[in-house]
Amino acid sequence: MVFEKKGFAQLFEAMQSRTPPTLTDFQEGSVVRTLYESFAWELAVLYEQMQRVYVSGFVDTAEAIDLDKVVAILGIKRGEPDYATGNVTFTRDIGIDEDIFIPKGTLVTTEDTQDSPKKAYETIEEGKIAKDQTTAQVRVQALRRGKTEETEAETIVVMPQPVVGVKSVNNEETLRFTGKLQESDEQLRQRAKQALLATSGGNTTSIRNALLSLPGVREVQVRENFHFPRGKVTVSGSVSEELKVPKGTPMTLQVSETQTRDYHTTQEVMLSGQNPAVDVEIEAGIPGADGEVEAGATWKELKVGSNTLTVTNDKAISQRDFGIIEIFVDGIDFTDLEKVSQLKQEIDRVKAAGIYPLLKPATAINVDGVFQIELQPELKLSPEERLQLEEKVQQTIISYLKEQKMGQPLLISQLTRKILGCNGVNDLVDFTLTTSIRNSAGIEESRQHYQSSKTPVKRHEVDILEKFTPHLVRVASEIKPLPVALQIKAEALDDQKQQAIEQALQQYFADFKPSQKVVKSDIQTSIKNDNIEEITLIPSFWQPGITFDGETVNVTFVEQAQLSSVFLYERLLTITGALKLILPVKVTQQEKQQIYQQVREQVSAYLDQLQPEENIQLEQLLDKAKTVDSVLDLNWKLEDFRVLDEDNNAEDRIDPDQKQIQVRKFEKTQLGDADKFIITSDIQVVEVAIATLNLRLTPAVAVPETVDPAQLKSAMEAAIRSIVTPSLLRQLPKLAVGENLDYDQLQTLLLIQIRTKAGNLTQETLQGFIPADSQASQQNQEKLMEALRSFLRDSNYRIDQLELTAKASSYQQDIPIAIVERAEIELQVPSTLEIVIEDK
Repeated sequence: MVFEKKGFAQLFEAMQSRTPPTLTDFQEGSVVRTLYESFAWELAVLYEQMQRVYVSGFVDTAEAIDLDKVVAILGIKRGEPDYATGNVTFTRDIGIDEDIFIPKGTLVTTEDTQDSPKKAYETIEEGKIAKDQTTAQVRVQALRRGKTEETEAETIVVMPQPVVGVKSVNNEETLRFTGKLQESDEQLRQRAKQALLATSGGNTTSIRNALLSLPGVREVQVRENFHFPRGKVTVSGSVSEELKVPKGTPMTLQVSETQTRDYHTTQEVMLSGQNPAVDVEIEAGIPGADGEVEAGATWKELKVGSNTLTVTNDKAISQRDFGIIEIFVDGIDFTDLEKVSQLKQEIDRVKAAGIYPLLKPATAINVDGVFQIELQPELKLSPEERLQLEEKVQQTIISYLKEQKMGQPLLISQLTRKILGCNGVNDLVDFTLTTSIRNSAGIEESRQHYQSSKTPVKRHEVDILEKFTPHLVRVASEIKPLPVALQIKAEALDDQKQQAIEQALQQYFADFKPSQKVVKSDIQTSIKNDNIEEITLIPSFWQPGITFDGETVNVTFVEQAQLSSVFLYERLLTITGALKLILPVKVTQQEKQQIYQQVREQVSAYLDQLQPEENIQLEQLLDKAKTVDSVLDLNWKLEDFRVLDEDNNAEDRIDPDQKQIQVRKFEKTQLGDADKFIITSDIQVVEVAIATLNLRLTPAVAVPETVDPAQLKSAMEAAIRSIVTPSLLRQLPKLAVGENLDYDQLQTLLLIQIRTKAGNLTQETLQGFIPADSQASQQNQEKLMEALRSFLRDSNYRIDQLELTAKASSYQQDIPIAIVERAEIELQVPSTLEIVIEDK
């Protein structure tokens, strides 16, 4: 029995048709009409309620909470939306010098205002501000589900229950909702119907439903590759330039004169003059054994554009990979091993025995796009308002791309409708789309580029396992300037030549049109100067991700190249020096190298942005180095900095009072290589070796007559040589990091150590330096011993020559030590030690 709802008019007419003839007054306001209308209204309301009760009992017609109750019979609940997540930064309070731990579950909120009600979040991991750091980033999650919990940057600033030692909290970036939305009625209906099919288990539907019930999973696709025969064919042909055979290209097998079979490629390949034959994977258009092909089959010629290619197969095309299924999941971070393990456990719970599942993430097709829009003529926008409108359209495009499902084609008509639906947009003038796929190693495997005005495209098809993902998307409502700075090195420059070169460049850029490329060779030709040695192009791209080879500046159709500045120089100066970075304790060696490179890039960028004849302010240079994350502070010495000309000759350009390096006309500066401008957080030991030491001893008194002068000198020399050893140098005071080696002070310390050691030698030690003489009396031996002790203690010690080697150079003066170095003195082996003992 089907329930038929009756409306107010239908009920009123039915009552009126059954009215006795005696009641004839049905005018508005009459008693009969009023009673009939009252009853008809109440009955119509009752019918409406009965209708709702009726439709709420069926899965196809129930809605909202009624649908929830219907599917509950199957044990199904409506999928809740995910939580908005992001990072917040906790900042250490002043005066706290110990590790600060931020517990998991710490509550942070936005401010509660009339225009923006409070939103609350909690940390989902334990955070720690190390004692050598001032901040720490911790992941947070909204307390409430859904997209409404998104919040802009710099808005999470409240800690209802402050953490001891934490001064403040803030979110440096927008906290966005990137998970799945609440399951819609239609999605819930479809899942409920599939649940009935999945009750038996062991099928693709049960796997899909099981995974979709997990938090964070947005989409699941299951592919069984063994239904359709697959294999490889060889495509060959004579081509003069690169020829792309797109994925999905149809191929035809000639079974007989009247019968053919259809196949298609499952990957994209490229042919070229150097590679005229390539293997490509194909799949049959029909399932089962009917789609299998033996080796050496006959194929029709393949037409790709104006090219005719030959298709052959050396191996059979057959069904394979029986029992193997590929499961593609979107919405899960596959670097999170815990979540991946949860997916695998759920698959193992519902899959059939003997099935081997391959769990994979959805293949992301990165979409780069440039969209040119036309604004409504009546709009009068300031530059800031125009930029805000462009960003709004940009976010609309990004949101649309994020909503794309796996295997869903990108429909240009729907995208256009979304753009035109933005307030203030009058038309979509033109756009370009670039799609690319990268493998797990980040290497680009394929790329396709389209421009609507040149190659009209209605839709972009994708495989079932692929999903469009926004990458670099920009929107322009006007032609954007693309500033190009030029650095030109030339010989014999003067004011007249400078003016001529600048005028030629201004004329070259004057006639530029949108999308016109800037070519270095064209610039060289336009200058008409034979003294040009080098030209460097420095473009400031509006569209990120544009490749630049140093020779040609590629310009998008919404950009117009403009000359921003010209830096003419004749001499190139190199800045050398050293910076010692102070980094967090737990930074790994690999992270250190990345930080060093970032600091070098920042310092180089500072030098590159200097205007002609602008001096280098060393404090500004250091501030640039400090902007790199993880650089807590740095140490430096003004003496470490030097300026070298192109012949590596030092120039006196450093002003110690102003802490600046002077730059003159037609000069440009560059940062020295890694071995000349040292950036490190580690200490490098500089080995300073004593290569030559000439020591002179002058006795205070004459040699006694009872002592043989030759024997005394020989013994004294032997004693001194026994003292000048590596152990003597280890007793010298250690030099601090960055402390220059004072040559005169080292001589003084050496003399003090040698004299002290010589004067304190024991009798037993001295006895070893006196030659054994059987003819000498015991008394003479004792006198020689006494003279040796006296002369070693009382003689005047002087160094005639001290030669040091360090950093592959020889020094007889102070040795400069950089802030990242520490000098260690050692005795060179072999070394030259000469000892001269004078006669009194």
